[in-house]
Amino acid sequence: MNEDNNDIGYMIKLLNDTLEKKANDDLRVFDLTFSQLRTLRFIAEQENRETTQKALEDFLGVSHPTINGILKRMEEKGKITTEISVNKRMTKTVRITEKGIRELEIANEGHNVQENILRNSLDVGERETLMNLLNKIYKGITENENNQKKESKAKSVKSEKSMKEKIRNALYGAAVADALGVPVEFFWRDDLKKNPVVDMRGFGSYDQPKGTWSDDTSMTLCLAESIARLGEIDYKDIMENFLLWYNEDDFLPGDELFDIGYTCESAIQNYMKGKPPLLCGLTDEDNNGNGSLMRISPLPFFLSAKFCIENANTMSDEVFSVIHGVSSLTHAHPISLIGCDIYCALMIEIITNGRLKKESLLKNAVDSVKAFVEKHDEYANALSKYKRLKKADFAKTDENDINTSGYIVDTLEAALWCFLTTESYRECVLKAVNLGRDTDTVACVAGSIAGLYYESVPDEWVNTLRNRKLIDEIAESFSAKCESCRG
Repeated sequence: MNEDNNDIGYMIKLLNDTLEKKANDDLRVFDLTFSQLRTLRFIAEQENRETTQKALEDFLGVSHPTINGILKRMEEKGKITTEISVNKRMTKTVRITEKGIRELEIANEGHNVQENILRNSLDVGERETLMNLLNKIYKGITENENNQKKESKAKSVKSEKSMKEKIRNALYGAAVADALGVPVEFFWRDDLKKNPVVDMRGFGSYDQPKGTWSDDTSMTLCLAESIARLGEIDYKDIMENFLLWYNEDDFLPGDELFDIGYTCESAIQNYMKGKPPLLCGLTDEDNNGNGSLMRISPLPFFLSAKFCIENANTMSDEVFSVIHGVSSLTHAHPISLIGCDIYCALMIEIITNGRLKKESLLKNAVDSVKAFVEKHDEYANALSKYKRLKKADFAKTDENDINTSGYIVDTLEAALWCFLTTESYRECVLKAVNLGRDTDTVACVAGSIAGLYYESVPDEWVNTLRNRKLIDEIAESFSAKCESCRG
């Protein structure tokens, strides 16, 4: 007998691995996952073999976008059907199909066979003894684990709170600023000087209620939710979330999508036509809008945690590659990639270096990207488009020379100029909005930076946001995932 077989933990793990492998092999025949199997079992146990999407969310303990993705894939395989109530649009009824019932019955038979194999290898007394011992072991492990968690929490509560607060302030900083800009998008600067935005407004450009955020925040949440659920960067899954937003009205402040940029929409349609995720983004120089910059704020948090980045100067080629991949889902031209590099490097600087002078943070970020480009000269021309950011006196640029078009270079410059020339989150985002034109995105980018840097977003604005519950849920799960990566 192998020495390892005297190790209790080894034997339990060996048993678990064996059972899990057998279960996965059995489920693979039916093209099922554990989550899908649990979903089928739950529906089958309900009256009339039907339930609601909300009930499934509660049962599985997952978010709305996650269960939506599970149901979408199961419906495509013919295991369930879904129907949206005519009277209550947001209520989705889920029913198991005959195919789903048949596959569930066979899968359950397989489970029963495994249980019988386990039972038949022991007599009644042995089974009772084993169950008592396993329960005792489980109780001991969980009690010890809880004690360790309490000790760990006492030692690291400050850092945990810090990361959670940083993520919350960046995400809410972006969403609040986005919502401030939505009602006046496309307004001219001169008109806003006469009637400046000083607080949350409603209606305006899109006739939306006060606190409505746009595609900027929706796509940001798509990225954060995917990372939170999977604990990794999965480009296909991110595109699937974009698709849920685009086709299924998920990740929205209200009932309907009301704003989407040409390049983002074209990339999503490319994905719908079967293109691989990293080939969906548009590559022409004319397609360098701000659509990847506006949604990338969660990424620096995950990268800094996963790769243990000490500061922007320690960002590896692999880190830059991930940034490029996330941008390339919609915007794949080098100018867009470098713009996202500079933004992410700055955010990583703030995450890791705290309250350095703003000018020093920006210089460190630009220097990091410059060092990367020196090794990859195919990006040299793209970096040259951001030459104003290399100047030590960029903050002294006259307002008349700050442009707020949808061009990524203009957006990044405008957002950074607002950040450098103000002293609070409130002042920064209002300045960004009142520059006019692409108000929501310039403010959204500036707001994510200022929210992280100042560690504060006004509660009265946060409380005005529509569908705040969704933002809260995703921010919570995303920060927990980043903490676990860092730990």
